[in-house]
Amino acid sequence: MQLPHGSTKDIAMSNTDEIYGIHAVRAALQNPKRRCQKLFVTKQSLGDIEKALLTNSNHPKPIVVSRHDIDEKLPEHSVHQGVLGYFTPLQTEKFKSWITSIIEEQRPERCSVVLLDQVTDPHNVGAILRSCSAFSVNALIMHERHSCPISPTLTKIAVGAVEHVPIFYVRNISETLDLLQSLSFMRLGLDENGQDINTFKAQNYDYKAIVMGAEGKGLREKTMKYCDQLLSLPTEGPIQSLNVSVAAGVTLYALLKEPSSA
Repeated sequence: MQLPHGSTKDIAMSNTDEIYGIHAVRAALQNPKRRCQKLFVTKQSLGDIEKALLTNSNHPKPIVVSRHDIDEKLPEHSVHQGVLGYFTPLQTEKFKSWITSIIEEQRPERCSVVLLDQVTDPHNVGAILRSCSAFSVNALIMHERHSCPISPTLTKIAVGAVEHVPIFYVRNISETLDLLQSLSFMRLGLDENGQDINTFKAQNYDYKAIVMGAEGKGLREKTMKYCDQLLSLPTEGPIQSLNVSVAAGVTLYALLKEPSSA
């Protein structure tokens, strides 16, 4: 395949998502809900995404550039791995209509969602989203004001999970928890004063809404009132607090892993 050579200079892509990093770009290329507008790669990284390009004939041919060209387009110290793409944004509907359709029409055996109560760091949100994908969480929900947008940094940290886990922004976390209760979700908040997560019988509940608070502050008191059960992660050692993204991964494993058949 004869590839064009060029530069990223003076490229202005409005109304697009800027995605960089091999895993994130490869996942976006394989997502049928996306269309790539421009794709820049270094010669060394081309082989890492060639297979993904074959999934859609409408994708443009990648433009081979130098690593320095991509460096100039992104914030300093961005770990782009020699790949930068501009994609059409993902379109999502309102969470209420989406989740109601899922539960009332599809009637799945199991469904889980994660709500973030004022978690604003894109590195934490990206890592949480990656864990959501790993444990088949159906959606990630954040407050539309006290959160972080789907940024290039978040997308890179999530290593492709943005393409697999729907993200919804809602006006009111409490109202959303009320909605989930009406759809038979067990609302589980993580708090240091909650019940030991190891003693909680998670398998008794098919629909779970897992609520995580901001690092340091934790869940707001108002949010706690809308949880059916508060759970804690028992820790040992001189440092007993966990980063919120690490805590989310441990929590999802504890609550969503399939029970052993032994």
